[in-house]
Amino acid sequence: MMIEKVFKISVLLCCVCMASCSPSPESGPESVMISLPETCSGARYNLEIFKHLATLQEQPNTLALYQDHTVLVLESGANAISAYEQTTGQLNRNFSDIGNDHNPYDFAIAQSEHLAFVSNNLANSFSVVDLTSGDVVHEVVEDTMLSPSGIAVSQDFVFVSDVQFGMGDNGFGRGMIHLFDRQSLMFLGSLHTEQQNPHYLHYLEDSDELLVVNSGAVGFVDGHYRQRSDGGISLWKFHADDPLNPEQRNAPVPVFPDTLWRDGAPGRPLITADGEHMYFVSATSPVLLKLDRGSLEWEIDPAMPHVLYETSQDALHAAAMMGDGLAFVLAFNQDALYVFDTTCDKLIAGPVDLGLSEEDLEGPLAIVSDGALRAHFITSLSKRLGAIYLRPQ
Repeated sequence: MMIEKVFKISVLLCCVCMASCSPSPESGPESVMISLPETCSGARYNLEIFKHLATLQEQPNTLALYQDHTVLVLESGANAISAYEQTTGQLNRNFSDIGNDHNPYDFAIAQSEHLAFVSNNLANSFSVVDLTSGDVVHEVVEDTMLSPSGIAVSQDFVFVSDVQFGMGDNGFGRGMIHLFDRQSLMFLGSLHTEQQNPHYLHYLEDSDELLVVNSGAVGFVDGHYRQRSDGGISLWKFHADDPLNPEQRNAPVPVFPDTLWRDGAPGRPLITADGEHMYFVSATSPVLLKLDRGSLEWEIDPAMPHVLYETSQDALHAAAMMGDGLAFVLAFNQDALYVFDTTCDKLIAGPVDLGLSEEDLEGPLAIVSDGALRAHFITSLSKRLGAIYLRPQ
């Protein structure tokens, strides 16, 4: 039975069988094994969940996988990046000190160059971190950036999204993408997004396009956290000889004010292994959207989204693609995991408890995977790093 925990803060942002398992070098004190129902392909898996690998610093916000064996955690309140080594089970706190009063918000990893590009929400800047040492080797300040949020890099450019928080009648100004030369880090100019709140950026190397996730303005409406203006998913194709005139395509995510807990408010993209589809979980509602990448047409439409579960609470989610077409979806306000099969667009398991406390909300906020059998997640309120493994039966 699902027990909903008390929602204590405002956020912007199947039957299972359980048994305790023996500790391992990465597990911390213990792990939990859960048997999943059969997937749509007929495969059978167990989930092995390590709920507490390490205790993090203030306001862990997102995480990334570096060189397949290191989990980097961006800690906004601590103004730092911490590094968890999977091979030793050790957490290197303050691996990189971003600087006081920067509030680092998101990062993009250039794996081959051993660099992290970090957007600094309070400093109107982005930083470049040498991942071999943790040193900040560059900080680029640009006064036109009001609220740096998402960040992505290509061979030619650095892209920083700006949600213009605090501006406009609904708390958000007109969204912007700030463009910088990749080599010199020189500011090239800014471009407006089609919808508000370009919260997330992702560079698609196979098509040489920038994916812009415009979540739409979000905020409280009649006591509920809602999408308040139209959002959308945009693909931008840039050209080195004319970078301020990219080709653009857009799939809108309209506001449906009469459908409570059905807002699209899209989050980070989930891209299928074949690259043909993108899924989006919601920052406000227990729903999921599906977009055909080639045509940019909705296959699971914002007007009739896939409902993961029913709730009478506000709902914030994050997700990651695993192997065999499975997606792990975190539910912040339930301290829970859901498992969704993208090969048939079917929920196969959930809610699976990720919490350690029976009373306090812990808030699983972000998740990253190797795209196959291993994922790591962070909790915002209890400041934990955990892991989830797919174990073939």
